[in-house]
Amino acid sequence: MDLRITAKDLVNNVYQGDVSEYTGSIYLEENLGTVIFPKSISCTGELIAGKGTGIQAGWGIQAGSGIKAGYGIQASLQITAKGTIEAKQRILAGTYSCREFTKEEMIISCSKLISGKVVFGNLVETGIKEEETCSAKVIEIEIDGKKYKLVSL
Repeated sequence: MDLRITAKDLVNNVYQGDVSEYTGSIYLEENLGTVIFPKSISCTGELIAGKGTGIQAGWGIQAGSGIKAGYGIQASLQITAKGTIEAKQRILAGTYSCREFTKEEMIISCSKLISGKVVFGNLVETGIKEEETCSAKVIEIEIDGKKYKLVSL
């Protein structure tokens, strides 16, 4: 199930819900400014912020697909996307100021950085192609000794 975040979900641009273990994609509407998530953002799908909307996480950001921001992306810890990352502005990872970080905690990992400037953190492009997934039911049958697969979407 997808989550759509609008201005009604924010108090002083802070998101009031918890998306630290969200199953599905997260979409933020346009022109919200920088939306602050006090904890981590972790979703199994994509994380998309519309034009004029940025993403800031109190901890890390993880997406099972790609990340796209109409403004910048900032995380106190690492940023990880299985797909691509796109941002109109700056990208920062490892900005937590209460202690020293390891190199792993400052990683911005994705298959490819499409746009945005990494101004803090270490970019790692994996080059892995994002896999297409679908929720299909597969039934195998055998007729006259031949095997067939019936796929139902």
